[in-house]
Amino acid sequence: LSPRLGPGTRRDIEYARQHAGEQDLVIFPDEHRARMFQRDAGLREEPVLAMNCPRLLEDLPAADLKPRLDPRFAKFRTVLYVGTIGPDRGVEESIRSMKFWPRDSVLVLMGPCSDAYREHLVSVTRQVQTADRTVFLEPVSPGELWSVRRGADLAVTLMVPGENERNLWLRYSAGTSNKRFEAMAAGVAQVT
Repeated sequence: LSPRLGPGTRRDIEYARQHAGEQDLVIFPDEHRARMFQRDAGLREEPVLAMNCPRLLEDLPAADLKPRLDPRFAKFRTVLYVGTIGPDRGVEESIRSMKFWPRDSVLVLMGPCSDAYREHLVSVTRQVQTADRTVFLEPVSPGELWSVRRGADLAVTLMVPGENERNLWLRYSAGTSNKRFEAMAAGVAQVT
């Protein structure tokens, strides 16, 4: 173990080594780490690699987001959020932050949203004077989503942790959302 690792990380690695043989399944994000763990833990079985997002940039469809937008956004930088649009998703906070964004940027929100919450978000866009740069698009099929995602300049994953127990998992899950991996697979920069 590297002396530069913190005590918590060292403890976790040592625990994983000692107990690896007791597990039925250990998942790694890439083949290199899986092989290293197999060697270090002395596993006899070949590691199975589970890809979260098994798409390659070369086999993705062409970008198809800009044609879905108003022509005035043709040269704008496009920030795309895909997913459920609700109070725990950070969409309102993103809209409020747009006053600091470059004027040639547009926020595209694609996903299911209740009528009441959509009305609320539209009123927020008016308050912060970004109604002209906030676009709501209806959800598309999973197949079409890849071409929409490829057309974005930036993808965002947004979550606001709730205080109740039901939303407690949101505190630590934003970094592992499928949206992140899908954006990376599509070759689009992303922010969580």
